[in-house]
Amino acid sequence: MMQPGLALARLDDASLIAAMSSRLIEAGLAPSWPAERVARHIRHAESVVLAARSSGRVVGFAIMQFGDTSAHLNLLAGVCRLCRYKADLVSMDAALVF
Repeated sequence: MMQPGLALARLDDASLIAAMSSRLIEAGLAPSWPAERVARHIRHAESVVLAARSSGRVVGFAIMQFGDTSAHLNLLAGVCRLCRYKADLVSMDAALVF
């Protein structure tokens, strides 16, 4: 299995990231990260959205927003079978959210 690489997310990743957020982080809750919100962060100059890719597929992501004196990690998730250090992560329904 190929080790995931990190790169800036693209606008066409927004729908998949939103779906992963809904499934991996917000399971059982009303979704608060639709594709439009993810896309706003991808376009926003004070946000960084990273996508972890393995074999060309998005397998994880992080959304971080930066202010003048602080930074806020909005979302961070990855697919369990690709996590290298499982002991450092919290398990949730066959996926790891960290």
